[in-house]
Amino acid sequence: VTCALFTPEASFLSFRKMEPIDGIYSVPRHSFQAPCYLCSRSGRLTRKCSFSSCNKRFHVPCARKSSLYVDLQWPHPSSIPKKQDVP
Repeated sequence: VTCALFTPEASFLSFRKMEPIDGIYSVPRHSFQAPCYLCSRSGRLTRKCSFSSCNKRFHVPCARKSSLYVDLQWPHPSSIPKKQDVP
C-alpha cells in the first residue's frame, strides 16, 4: 500500500479499503529493475528522486527509514475516491 501511494501510475479500486491496487502494469519496467540508491538491491519498485537534478532511485520503505524527503504530486490518483466509494 505504501508504494502505491507514491506511484502515480497506481490507484486503488476501493479507496476506502485501499485495495486492490490497480495500474501496476502501467509502471515502467525500469522502475523494478533499477537498484535502490540506499540498499543497492533491485527487483522491487524504485522511485526517482523528487529533485529534477537528481537521478537517484530508491525503494519507498528505504526512503522512509532514512527520513528522506519525498514530494507527492497532489492530488495523487489514489487519493481520488472511485464512484463505488462515494456514499
